[in-house]
Amino acid sequence: MEASEFAAKRLLFANEPEKFNRFNDAFFKFLFAKNDHKPLLIDLLNAIFDDLCPAGIKGRITDLTIGNVELTTEHLEEKTGILDIKVTTNNGEIIDVEVQTYPEVDLGDRDLFYFSKVFSAQKEKGNDYSNFKPVVIINLLAFLFFNDREQYHSCYEVRERTLHDLLTEKMSIHFIEAPKCKKAKEVNRLVRWIQYLTFSDPNKIKEFAQTDPIFADVLEAEKMFMSNQDEMDAYISAENAKFRLANLLKGERSSGHAEGLEEGRAETRERVRGIARKMLASGMSKESVQQFTSLSDAEMAAL
Repeated sequence: MEASEFAAKRLLFANEPEKFNRFNDAFFKFLFAKNDHKPLLIDLLNAIFDDLCPAGIKGRITDLTIGNVELTTEHLEEKTGILDIKVTTNNGEIIDVEVQTYPEVDLGDRDLFYFSKVFSAQKEKGNDYSNFKPVVIINLLAFLFFNDREQYHSCYEVRERTLHDLLTEKMSIHFIEAPKCKKAKEVNRLVRWIQYLTFSDPNKIKEFAQTDPIFADVLEAEKMFMSNQDEMDAYISAENAKFRLANLLKGERSSGHAEGLEEGRAETRERVRGIARKMLASGMSKESVQQFTSLSDAEMAAL
């Protein structure tokens, strides 16, 4: 990023803070994945579990250790993955926090994959599975995911289908839908955090930051992020990432490629149309969906 562009971005976000994307991957990790900012992450996690506590969480989190986010593999052909934020609490529970800015059709399947990798990584404890610690996956969603419910916070655990008794407390997957928090009847700590992350009411956020030390620190950290050109470069890169799919599809109209490659592209286009349908269902405008997917006007009309 050129110095002039950096200055322009800083001025824009200073004058219109609601335009700064706090779900941006680079900023989210700056705010929550640094040891200097541990109190902020601890407060957020306690807010989530105060709102809806999984069976595996025992007591409040008073300290945590930020761990390696890369999922290791034992076989070359095995799929790997990168977590957003992985922590181990003072009670030993393992928590993976994922932030999502646009819909993924296979979000639940991905969560199961992440859980299996994180849980099985405790194999150094031997075969005494009772010593394995609970693993909690938290999805912070900037979009609507469940259209069949009003609640903004959903928690999935392993329960019997009819009796609903808990099989194990060592697996819990959470989905927190930010858009639904705007309609929450009660403003609890979690809702306040979502209000900040979405910056739905800038004046209200600045107001409660005056009496809340945690959010005063949050706004100060945000200023530090915006004043650092390297951090802002990472922010811009993360913002541009959602447009990379469109760039990959630019070669579709090029000639001279093998038939198999053309078939692969046709499959890719179908996947893109599926993503576009999901985005439209989540409430995104047609203009935003078309900008992200690079679908033609005819393809958009056919959705």
